[in-house]
Amino acid sequence: MALIRCKECGKEMSDTVRKCPHCGYVNKERKKEQATQVKESLKSKKGLIISIVIILVVIVVGIVVFSMVKAQKEEEARIQAEIIANTLNEDEKKVAKVVKEYQNDLKNPDSMQIFEIRYYKDDNYVLIDSSGQNGFGGTTRNIVQYDIDGEYWGNDSEADRTISKYTDFEDSLEIALSKAIQERWQSNKNYIEMDKDKIVRNLDQADL
Repeated sequence: MALIRCKECGKEMSDTVRKCPHCGYVNKERKKEQATQVKESLKSKKGLIISIVIILVVIVVGIVVFSMVKAQKEEEARIQAEIIANTLNEDEKKVAKVVKEYQNDLKNPDSMQIFEIRYYKDDNYVLIDSSGQNGFGGTTRNIVQYDIDGEYWGNDSEADRTISKYTDFEDSLEIALSKAIQERWQSNKNYIEMDKDKIVRNLDQADL
């Protein structure tokens, strides 16, 4: 701040005031200067507001675009996962064929419930831990064995029986087979544990 002399009365006054405090003379140049400062201030604020609005718009558009791209990628991943979950590979198709054969062999195919499926690829057979309705209307759970071509070999239902000299040949064979199936299951020999839910869900893809 500096002191200047009033053009009207000649007395000193601040250069920041528009009107002389002594005689009331209005400093028109100061008035114009203040008006210009106000306009520039308003212009500066307007420019700042516009810049802020542009930045906010860019941020909002960026968020929207990012959300859309993310949603699209998630949807594509979901569709891909669904395709994988419902498309059987070659081994799964072969095992699905076996499960389909087992289901058709049941008295009531709709009663089939699968707990575990093991594919012994080196030996070309499948063991299925499953249950289904028998001919008497009851539900039994057994380990059943099929070869990979879908031919039924037997189950472990007779594994607890003992072979004696009074057991006839046919029963002896059945008991021996049941024991062998049970032993295979309990031995944990090298096998591929199949995704039972995926296979049961996609039996229509069975290689029949």
